[in-house]
Amino acid sequence: MSSAHVSNSRRLASSFFANKLATEDRNCVRFLWVKDVKKPASSQNDEDLKIFRYARVTFGVNCSPSILGMTVDYHLAKYDSSTAEKLKKAGYVDNFLIGAEEKSEVEKDILEARKIFQEAGWNFREIFTNAIKQLNAIPVDKLPIEARTTNLHSSAKQKILGIIWDTFYDALSLKLPVPKMTEEKQWTKRKVLATIAECFDPCGLISPALLKGKWLMQKLWEANLPWDNDLPEDLKKEWEEIATEYLNCSIIKIPRRVLSWKLTKQTNFQLCAFSDASDKH
Repeated sequence: MSSAHVSNSRRLASSFFANKLATEDRNCVRFLWVKDVKKPASSQNDEDLKIFRYARVTFGVNCSPSILGMTVDYHLAKYDSSTAEKLKKAGYVDNFLIGAEEKSEVEKDILEARKIFQEAGWNFREIFTNAIKQLNAIPVDKLPIEARTTNLHSSAKQKILGIIWDTFYDALSLKLPVPKMTEEKQWTKRKVLATIAECFDPCGLISPALLKGKWLMQKLWEANLPWDNDLPEDLKKEWEEIATEYLNCSIIKIPRRVLSWKLTKQTNFQLCAFSDASDKH
């Protein structure tokens, strides 16, 4: 969620692989490979094995995101511009979500961000924005290669860090758990927990809608029920009522913008949210 009137998202292509590993560090990412993959592993000897080393930062190494983040910060620090400042504050690994109050800033931000990252050896993989007219106004040869072949009108729904963003309506869509109702209607503590936990909501925007399910889960723990035994009839009935509510309202849409009016550059505000405590515990 954001207070910005216009929002843009872009993602770097091959972000990890753009960083070379120092020669002395490459032995830390060695791996073995066999010359003949058809031979059983038990018959392989030293002569059948090859040793390879990664020459670039790769996925799966726990320090890779930090290395990428420090590299991005290093290159952004070279620029004294509003776009660079936005990118510094709105980056997550290789994703960037920046905003503006005027649609006229979209072209400037996209072109300048592309220039900054091109000089660092990166290119954008994707560009999404709720200002489609401004994006279409940019000459094709100035857009990232991946964005040139994208039909910007084919779908207004894009994923930003796992959350669906409808750029046409400028709203975030979050899915409630979808209970897998079967003819047998056999529900266990394991199935109930698995259903509730499948909801991806990192910001907790739809937590209130999950409260009933979590209260029921609390009851299941208090009843000390085995994981794979059928629920007692009273708890089963309660869960099926909750599951039906989830099915009847599977998607919740929330406006991306926190405020409905434009902010001036001098505006500084804090958003505080309060919630009354529940009488259930």
